This record gives sequence, structure tokens and C-alpha cells, in this order.
Amino acid sequence: MESILNNTNYTEQDLLWLARRQDTSKRAFLLVNPLQAKHVPSRPEAALEMMSAMGRMLTAEYPDTRLVIGFAETATAIGAVVAGCFPDDCVYLTTTREKLPEVADWVFFQEEHSHATEQKLCGDGLRERLRNTGHVLFVEDELSTGRTMGNAVRQLRETCPDLPPVVAASLLNRLSDENLDRLQALGVTCRWLVRIPEEDYTPKVLRYTPQETVDCRGGAAEAVEEYHLNCPLPNPRIGAAIGLYRQRCGELVKKALETVKDRLRGHVLVLGTEECMYPALLLARAIEQTGTAVAVHATTRSPIAVSQDSPITNGYLMSSFYEKDRKTYVYNLQKYDTVLVLSDAVPANPDGPRDLAAACGYWGVKPVFLYGGGHV
Repeated sequence: MESILNNTNYTEQDLLWLARRQDTSKRAFLLVNPLQAKHVPSRPEAALEMMSAMGRMLTAEYPDTRLVIGFAETATAIGAVVAGCFPDDCVYLTTTREKLPEVADWVFFQEEHSHATEQKLCGDGLRERLRNTGHVLFVEDELSTGRTMGNAVRQLRETCPDLPPVVAASLLNRLSDENLDRLQALGVTCRWLVRIPEEDYTPKVLRYTPQETVDCRGGAAEAVEEYHLNCPLPNPRIGAAIGLYRQRCGELVKKALETVKDRLRGHVLVLGTEECMYPALLLARAIEQTGTAVAVHATTRSPIAVSQDSPITNGYLMSSFYEKDRKTYVYNLQKYDTVLVLSDAVPANPDGPRDLAAACGYWGVKPVFLYGGGHV
């Protein structure tokens, strides 16, 4: 079975690396997309083109879509790029694991195989958003069993019994025909860039020899170089019109470039923070367009086993920017001339930047922290 969308030149070899999870009790393997700019460094233009390829194809098939939902945390940038292929009034909304006290109503559902199983979707104004779209378009990096998608749709249907048709779009789809049929029975149509067999990669990744992840927490407090750009963004965690979101991200990128223009030499790394991936991608592309060599990825909550046998060859454990007791990681650091960290808000936990600075210090570089200034 082939999707009508699968008319690009992308292949399994382009989009799939295999990593081993630290906790192998649920699912031992993790699918890592080398073009996604999440767990491993990617070229920004290559990442954005892959995401745009899916967006262009989805707009051709579902032009009446006015609500795009990106799954946190790995698909937040993919969802933003896809939403940006629709008209400016299309609402972009992400699932989230953040605490947002301004939100009165949440739709909760389970992501059972994940390290953090509880997902939630902002319910404020959701019924109206569902009434105003011809299709609800969910965007993921990969679909393996469809259970998370099924859980989300069931909960949405409780909120809105007359739920519009749902499309689940993913870069990789490894659903069995049986699981595809189950989603279809729930009213969910699946679309993808590349479909691969439903294979159990556990024996492959268990051959990887785990090595130490460096714990950067609790080190001596050192001053970090940080700039507050005062460019607050609409918050996709509660929903944002994609046209305005892209405009404000562009303004943030412009101000960030002005702030760091004297640092753009040699090999530059741009890092986003957890769910804040899309602004970092745009900043990295803008730097790339100056002729500077640049890579981009993000910190992550995913605990991945480090191994010289796998694509994840080094890892650093840190405290989250957003919450003091939350663990986050950065993987596959290397020697850069400049590291720029772009975050969507001033960190609630100052230990986060200090820990990330310690991780970069293993490679002899002091990162520059750029804060957008919260949300509007």
C-alpha cells in the first residue's frame, strides 16, 4: 500500500537511523531522523525542505485544513513548517508537556511507549477551531503502532462529537495494514513521506554497547553570556495563527542575527530548547544563507543510550530550562567555533543554561544564549 503523497525522492536510508533507548522496558529502539534537526545536528535547509515537501503535498490534498496539530516534542518544527504551507489564518497548535497556568481546559491523552507518557492539548477555544476547519491535520515524525494517535482522536471526539475528518501525517510510517485499518475505522486517514516495514529493531539496538552519558548537573555556577531579545512569540502550545507566528519568528531571527553578527564565523551550531525547535531552525537557515557553515538541533527529554556503535555517540544530561527537576539531554556535540542557544522564553530554571554551558565546555566553547522574551 502506497500513499498518494509518497512521490518524493526520500527513502528509508535518508530518514532513518536506529538508536537505543536508555530504558528498554517499553521499546528498546528509537527511530532517529538525521534530517529532522532534533536529536542530531542537521543542515537547516535540508531539514526545512524535507518538512516543506510534506507540507506542499498535504496542502494539495487537503486545502480546506485550518487546524494543524504538531506532536511535542519531536514534531513541533515539522508541524510549524507544514502549517506554514496553508493560508495565514490556519491555526497551528502543538501538544505539550509544559505547565501553562493560563490554560483552563486541557485534552489529555497517553503516549504509551514514550519516556513521558502524558500528552495534553489546549482545549481553550478548541471547539471553535474544530468547527472552522475542513480537516484536522496531525503531524508526527513517525507513526509506529497508531496507539497514540488513536488515543488522541478518541479524546478529541469526546470534546467534539462532530469531529471533522482527521489526517495523521508523518515523515515515516511503519504501521501494519491491520493498524492502518484500525485508524481508518476511527476516521483517521494516514499520509506519509516514506513507508517502511513494521520491523522490530530490538535485536539490532541491543547489540549497541552503552557508554556513559555525562552528567552536567550540579557543577559550579558560572556566568553565562545571554541576551534578551524582547521579541515575544505567539504561543503554539495554546494555538497561533501560522501567518502571525511566522512573522514574529522572522522578527526574532532578524534581531538574533543583529545581536550575534560578529560571531558568525567558522562552524556554528544553533540549538533550540525542547519544544522550541522551529525558531532555531529559522535562525540556522538565516545564518546558512550568509555563507556560514551551520548545524542545528535541539535539547530533548529523550533518554538515549550513548554508544560508539550507534548514531548517538555522545550525550550530556542537564536540568531543563523550563522546570528544575526535569531531565534533558543534548547529543552528538562536537567542536564548534560558536554555539547559539535560542529559547522561546527566559528560563524558569537558571540551572538549565549553566548545565548546557558545562556540556559545551567539554568541547572548548562557551555558548551564547538568546531569549525571545516569552509569549504574547
